[in-house]
Amino acid sequence: MRVLIIGGNGAIGAAIARHADAVGIETHVGVRASASTDRLSAHPRIGAWRLDATDSESVRGTLLALQPDWIVMSALPRAGHAADSVSRQELLLGM
Repeated sequence: MRVLIIGGNGAIGAAIARHADAVGIETHVGVRASASTDRLSAHPRIGAWRLDATDSESVRGTLLALQPDWIVMSALPRAGHAADSVSRQELLLGM
């Protein structure tokens, strides 16, 4: 089994990636070019792919190259990075 976790550098995506790796699933994460993969640095078997979830060609290219059995979407849209707790709550309620 091979899994691709889009947004795998965030708290939720990284936790999913670490668990998948721990149970023996071939694990890959898709991360923005500007994103850090520090949460996964202790897990060398997890592959990291530069991927822009808002760009269909970027996603398509990664899917064709990787051919995952599973895809997990844990990326938060750019608009999801609200500056304060009130804005964040409004955003999440509108999803």
